Amino acid sequence: MKNPKPPSAAQGRALANIDRALEKLEARGVPEAELQELREVREILGGAPLDRIEAMVADLIPGRVDDMDFEAVEAALWDGSHSAVRDALERGRGAGMRLRRGAGAQGPEKKTIATRFGRVSFDRQYFHCAKCGSGLVPRDLALGVAGESFSPGLLRVVARFNAEAGARRASELIFESMRLSIGPSQVGRKARKVGERVREWELSETAPSGPDASVCGVAVDGTGIPVRKQEVADRAGKQEDGSAKTREVKAAAFFNLGPPDRKTGNAQRDPGSVTAAAAIESAAARDADREPSPFARRLAREAERRGYGRSDVQFALGDGGAWIWNTVGELFPDAIQILDLYRVLERVSDAAKAIHGRGDMAKALAKRWRGMIKSGRLQPVVDELK
Repeated sequence: MKNPKPPSAAQGRALANIDRALEKLEARGVPEAELQELREVREILGGAPLDRIEAMVADLIPGRVDDMDFEAVEAALWDGSHSAVRDALERGRGAGMRLRRGAGAQGPEKKTIATRFGRVSFDRQYFHCAKCGSGLVPRDLALGVAGESFSPGLLRVVARFNAEAGARRASELIFESMRLSIGPSQVGRKARKVGERVREWELSETAPSGPDASVCGVAVDGTGIPVRKQEVADRAGKQEDGSAKTREVKAAAFFNLGPPDRKTGNAQRDPGSVTAAAAIESAAARDADREPSPFARRLAREAERRGYGRSDVQFALGDGGAWIWNTVGELFPDAIQILDLYRVLERVSDAAKAIHGRGDMAKALAKRWRGMIKSGRLQPVVDELK
């Protein structure tokens, strides 16, 4: 008999979560009859449809590679393996489903949701309260699909594709990569729903997301993005007629510093440490205001999640805009304020032009200064400018 393959990482995590849940429920003295449904789900997930998929591979791949239509094999395996997973999900989500009488129990009722493996149907029980007229479906709540026709995993994919490519192209990419037909309008609606949930989470969740860093930085900036006409109605802008075509997005990226570069010795950003906060909202606040600006509050929430204020060294990068330094100074008074290199080099060129005009002498002076700054010799440049 062939030894079974070990579970995948994701499968192992799911099994571990179920095992922990079983242990806690057993410790609380939950009757075995109540645990049977969860045990059946674990049994199905533990077996997974691996044997079925392996059998398909054996049938599809011929003895000689020359005889193989690899694209057809890929397509068949995709369809077959996803079908096997759908069957397992349906069996798992319907396993041990029993009607509990009383408390307005009704059902079973069938629900169909779209998943990353296709559409899956399963039975679940519905509870109705005659007094208040409201209803509850516990299984939907447990699976994260209450009032939702997409699985959490598919929602994440839809929202990501929509953010990267827009609704129409996202619809095409989802069909090409996952064989799921989801129209552009539905992609847009689901993406907006995810965005609303993210916004609710961002406003309410400030628990630290990871260990505190020794050196933590934040880069703050603003940039204009094109928007629909109704978004800029009655707004002053930079067009010849005074109208606007863009709105300013204010953004902040938090990051940790890792070990210095071995060759140059320069500080390096830890590439896996970046988190961001951005929105089209005001950073303006008057001295008499009791609360910081909307963007400052957003920045403070992300800083709390990152543990920015608990790091040994804090610094902030900006382009010199007054609103940036005002916001940083108000929220992070201990942070070292650093003007970004691009703006420094830009100002040096402006200074050279102010001294020599726009001729070759100004270009030569600016080039020399920029070279000195890039090589770390900033103070001599400052001394010359004085």
